[in-house]
Amino acid sequence: FDLLEDGRRLIYMRYMLQTEERGLWGSCDWKVKKCVKMMEKFMPLMGIKREAFSTIHNFTLTHVANGLPADDSVVKSKYVCSPTGTAGLGMATDHGIDKHGWGPSDFARSHNKNRAASLYAFRNYMLTNIGVSTAPLKIVGGKFRIVFSINSSSTGARQMGSFDRRIKLLSKRLGEKYDLIIITKTMRYLSLIEQAELMSTAAIFVTVCGGGAVSATFLPKGAALFIFFQDEEG
Repeated sequence: FDLLEDGRRLIYMRYMLQTEERGLWGSCDWKVKKCVKMMEKFMPLMGIKREAFSTIHNFTLTHVANGLPADDSVVKSKYVCSPTGTAGLGMATDHGIDKHGWGPSDFARSHNKNRAASLYAFRNYMLTNIGVSTAPLKIVGGKFRIVFSINSSSTGARQMGSFDRRIKLLSKRLGEKYDLIIITKTMRYLSLIEQAELMSTAAIFVTVCGGGAVSATFLPKGAALFIFFQDEEG
C-alpha cells in the first residue's frame, strides 16, 4: 500500500491465464460467464469501475495526445510503460495451492501466515473505497451485535439452514447475562455496501465455511468469527 505514496495512481490490469482446461479456481478464467456479474459487484472495493478496468487482452485506458483525450484513430501501443509496478498471483486466497482444509494432510503447512497486518490493511482499503467506517469494534448502544449468516451455501453438508436451534440456545443462556442483538441475514440478498456496513459493526459473526464466509473480511478489529464445517466434506 505504500506504493500509493507521492501522488502515484493505480492502473489495475488483470493477467488472464492461458490454460487449455480452466484457470485459477473460482476466477474469471474458470467461470467466464459469471465474471461480469462478479466484477461489477466487487470492483467498487478496489475503487474502480468496470469501464476503467483492463486486462492484458482488453485495454480501457484513455488515449491522450498533446495533453487532451484522443479518439480511437490515434496510433497506440499495446504496451503500458510505468516507472513503478507490482505484480502477484493473488496468494491471499483461502487455501492457495493447498486443499480446502478439512483433511489431516492440509495442516502440514500453514497458508497466509504472517499476513494479518497486510490483510487488515487491505480490509481498511476496501472499506474506505466504498465509504464504510474502518473503526475498531464499538458496542453500538451498549448492545453486542451477533450476526448469523443463514442459507449461505447450497453445497452438501454446508446446508445448515437457519441456525434456529443454536440461536434459541444462545438467547436462553446468554440473553439474560448480556445485552444482545441477534441478527439473521441471507447475505446474497444484501448489497455489497449493506454487507460491509453490517459486518463492520458486528461483535460476533457465525457462518458456515465456503464462499459464503467471505463477508467476515469486513469484521472490525476485536470481533470474533465462528465457522461451522463438516469434517468429512468441508
